[in-house]
Amino acid sequence: MALASRSFSERVALGGGAVATYSFGSLVFLPAVSVEWKPIDGLVVQGFVPVFMSAQYTFSNRVELGVRGDIAGRRCLAVRRALGIIPLRRRTKP
Repeated sequence: MALASRSFSERVALGGGAVATYSFGSLVFLPAVSVEWKPIDGLVVQGFVPVFMSAQYTFSNRVELGVRGDIAGRRCLAVRRALGIIPLRRRTKP
């Protein structure tokens, strides 16, 4: 992984680079984007695409609520195949 980032203010930071992964079954180099954004006090949106994205809200300095999405490589492909999004093999013309 190689990443360069810059903080534009206390509320926004962006970065970019590349990630090498073997999670799809072969060595793949993917572009990467990093973001951290605090639009209001207590709310933080973070991401490292293509790995994860998350958003969380903290209130009363005690409780955090949030959501996070991850990419799981082969497992992601298996689910897409099971749903019929990716065909298991190429169809040939009759």
